Parts: sequence; C-alpha cells; structure tokens
Amino acid sequence: TPLRALTGRVELGADGGAVHRFDAVALRWDRVALQADARVRSDAPFAVEAQARLRPADAALADDWGAEASLQGPLQRLEARATLHGKAQPDRPAPAFDLSATLTPVAPWPLARLAASTQALDLSSLSSAAPRTRLTGTVDIASSGLEAPIGAHVKLDNALAGRWSEGLLPLRQLDATVAARNGQRDRLEIQRFDLQLGLKVACIGPGRRR
Repeated sequence: TPLRALTGRVELGADGGAVHRFDAVALRWDRVALQADARVRSDAPFAVEAQARLRPADAALADDWGAEASLQGPLQRLEARATLHGKAQPDRPAPAFDLSATLTPVAPWPLARLAASTQALDLSSLSSAAPRTRLTGTVDIASSGLEAPIGAHVKLDNALAGRWSEGLLPLRQLDATVAARNGQRDRLEIQRFDLQLGLKVACIGPGRRR
C-alpha cells in the first residue's frame, strides 16, 4: 500500500461541543508527505477551515518542490485553493501548479467551478505509479448545478512525451472543449477535440458522446 504513516489528533465536540478539531495530521503517502489542520463547526452552516502543506516524502528531495492547500467556507459551498512551486533544473523551468475551485458537496452536483494551471509539472514526483511528464496548460470547468449547463476546456502540452514502456506519457498535446446540457450529465457534446500522440495527430470535431 502507498500509505506509509498516519498520525494526528482528533477532538470531536471541542469547546463545549461547538467545533470538531483535527490537529497535527501527518500523512506519508508514496512520494508525498502531508501536514494538515482543520476545524469544522458543529452547528449550521457547518463552517469549515482547513490548511495543508505538502512536501516530498524523501527528505533528500525536500527542496525540489512544496505545495499548500486550503479549504474554507460553509459546508454547502466550499472554496478550495492549492498552489505548488518547485525548483528549476538545468534542463527545465521550475514546476508550478495553481488551482481554485468551488465545491458544493451536499448538492446533487458537487462541483460548481474549477480553474487550474500548470507549468512543467512532473507527475512522477507525486506518485511512483505516474509517468514522468512535463505538463503545461490549463483546465477550466464551470457549472451552477445539476440542472444547469456545464462547460469544460482542457489545454495541455507535455514537453516530455514518450512511450509507456519508458515510463513516459504518450500524450504530447490536448486541446478539448466539451459541454453538457441541462440535466444531461450522461451525454457530452464535444465541441473541440485535438489530440496529439507522439508524431500522430487525431482530431475530432463537434459531436456527441455518451
């Protein structure tokens, strides 16, 4: 199992029952070490406040990258943010990742908005099961609810594309826009889909997929 260690203190109903506390939570999962603290109010609207810090699990790589994440707001509408910044290498720029999202966990559709951007991100630095990558691009998703339209746009470039057998990701470029109409999450309309794998390019124009 990738889980190597998990410690922390949990106090339910602290401060006379007003808050649930999660203190000094420490998790080592595969190549990532996480430290976090969180507070959840026990009365409506169940306000949440959580912060997390992530670093390489290997102390020898501690300076390679670091990340911070936060989750705040009432339980029915949470604001999530995450940033990762790394150290530049002679052959590549410093990796970076930024994400902001609005979550609605108690609603029928739990994701109201997501915006993410990345630069030179190597997925293998986060997981031993992931390929080596150098991803740069953006992801944007917007929807106001299960009965409202949803739109998503993904644009990614991988400067380290290669064979699976070599521990690389064969994806070189992806530029896709998809949408779903009101209440039809099981049916997607592909408005744009440009995919480049290695030296071959596959393009699919407007269409629908189920």
